[in-house]
Amino acid sequence: MALLFAALTVLHYLAPASMKRAGESLSVLGLERHALERILFLAPIAYAAFVFGLRGGMAALALALAAMLPRVFLISRYPRDALFETVVTVGIGILVNAWLEYRRREIGRREETIRKLEAVRRELNRVGRRYQEIFEKANDAIWIHDLQGRIITANEACTGVTGYPRSKMMALSVETLFAADELPQLREEESALLAGRAVKQPFERRIVKKDGTRAAVMLSVSLLGDETTPSFLHIARDISEERKMQESLRLYAGQIGRAHEEERKRIARELHDDTIQMLVAVSRHLDNVIGRNTRRGSSVRRSLEEVHAEIGEAMVRIRRFIQFLRPPILDFLGLLPALRELAESMRGQFGLEVVVEGGLQAAQKTEDAALARSSEREHEPPARTSEQELLIYRIVQEALQNAGKHSGASRAVIGMACDGGSCTITVRDNGGGFDLSEASELVGSGKLGLMGMRERAHLLGGSLEIRTGDAGTSVILRIPAASGYAG
Repeated sequence: MALLFAALTVLHYLAPASMKRAGESLSVLGLERHALERILFLAPIAYAAFVFGLRGGMAALALALAAMLPRVFLISRYPRDALFETVVTVGIGILVNAWLEYRRREIGRREETIRKLEAVRRELNRVGRRYQEIFEKANDAIWIHDLQGRIITANEACTGVTGYPRSKMMALSVETLFAADELPQLREEESALLAGRAVKQPFERRIVKKDGTRAAVMLSVSLLGDETTPSFLHIARDISEERKMQESLRLYAGQIGRAHEEERKRIARELHDDTIQMLVAVSRHLDNVIGRNTRRGSSVRRSLEEVHAEIGEAMVRIRRFIQFLRPPILDFLGLLPALRELAESMRGQFGLEVVVEGGLQAAQKTEDAALARSSEREHEPPARTSEQELLIYRIVQEALQNAGKHSGASRAVIGMACDGGSCTITVRDNGGGFDLSEASELVGSGKLGLMGMRERAHLLGGSLEIRTGDAGTSVILRIPAASGYAG
């Protein structure tokens, strides 16, 4: 480039001798004012800009301008024309530099974009392989099906959950996997997802395995894709063994509960038939001794009377303990009289006024014995086994004892409503309530009473709801008509 620039500079200042003698100012190429030589300076300028960038091109333009200006002002016979041509040449050189710089930057941006896109492509491939690996190696069964229910893809874990090989899963309809009575609910949940509504997940469903057996799974459903190509992602975990273990534990808990109640019953019977009778005999003997052998007002008589009073108080306490262990009235008269007796005992034990409502109240307030029995039969809940009645009694008893011991309540209400075989039993108090957030781990937080209430409700086939706050606590036991004792 330096040689080219030097050659152009020499040509710019040389002129043939014959032209000088003629007094003409012609260029070497036969044109006036050396215009072509000035234009030729654009070649090294463009080359420098192309090779060295904007700085190199502008440096070459500055050198070309320095080479052209002496002729403009010192030699040329047409300085105005020569200056104009020089300015035009410089302007074109600037435009060439600017255009080449723009092209260079544009090419650089494109190359940078290509590099970034390539990096993104490599990252997407890496992430895609990672997610594919997670999909393939997940312990939970995962499959995707379209709106028509055709399974698009599935992982290897589906084989263990459904019994179908992965290759066969691709040809299945999702309706084949679910029991007929599960499909309406599943379609409803998928419709809710399509409509953008929230669905509480995960939920328990039953699937039909290849061998025809049914398995319980914990299922989550998600909507994939856009509005034009939606599909559903299912993640299923087999919980059949867990359910069997839970059922076994509940059966075991039921057996323990029955054994516990039988032991309570035995101890209560022993206390009533043995200890109470002995105390009664001692009390009567003291009566005889006091009446026959002591004078009124004597210290010995007063001491014996104090002993007699203490024996009477001991019998009252033992009878209260017997009622707590196993209320005899529950075995002989049934649930409603036992609950009324429980309500009365709470007043003496904790100073808690317990009021009964609904059918209980009607039976309690009737003075005539025959009418009371008739009313009792009318409002008696559906026939249940003695074990079920005992479970209901224990739940109400625990709720009242919690109200009397811990909540500072002065009043509680027992309500019962039965309709078509189902019953709702409510125990409300006006105490201070408690923090329900701690009830999520009842055993760990020491709330064994609440844990026992919920377990008994489950054994009844029902549900237990606890509402608590500054206005008091409500314990609501719901027992469906078709419930059966799970023990």
